[in-house]
Amino acid sequence: MVFRSKCLRVLGVWWILGWSACSYALEWGRANFNALGLQAVIESVDAREKQHASSPGIEKGKFYTLQVRLNPIGEAKTPVFDGKLELEQVAIRMPEHGHGMMGKASITPTGVQQWQVTPVKLHMDGRWEITLDLLVTRAGVTQKHVGKMDLMLAPPTAA
Repeated sequence: MVFRSKCLRVLGVWWILGWSACSYALEWGRANFNALGLQAVIESVDAREKQHASSPGIEKGKFYTLQVRLNPIGEAKTPVFDGKLELEQVAIRMPEHGHGMMGKASITPTGVQQWQVTPVKLHMDGRWEITLDLLVTRAGVTQKHVGKMDLMLAPPTAA
């Protein structure tokens, strides 16, 4: 997990005009769509603006809003496809237990190659699998591409 700051950094100094100008995103992981030259970055973007990188990571039983954005893989500056992209489904499951989250999350487009997934609540410790179903339409033909990532939710350790 990585915290990514959305603050203004000038000459190595963070300039923060109050907390509303600065927010932190906790990266949950990445899923590759190699055939498309794309990587999906999955991060939470809610209620973390007053926390710092030393804050605890993903908490069991807490509701999250996830942001999914597609970036080119590697050094490429632009994706290697020309078509329409749609995030059809985000499945969050515990394969070893045979179940997923207790509720269904909705997907809302928020920009070019960006979607918001909410509400997301991981209610148990253990391995969670996040599967993204991406529909790509080119020249009137639609194909489904699947990207996966694993996330281990462990109980907090005693200090």
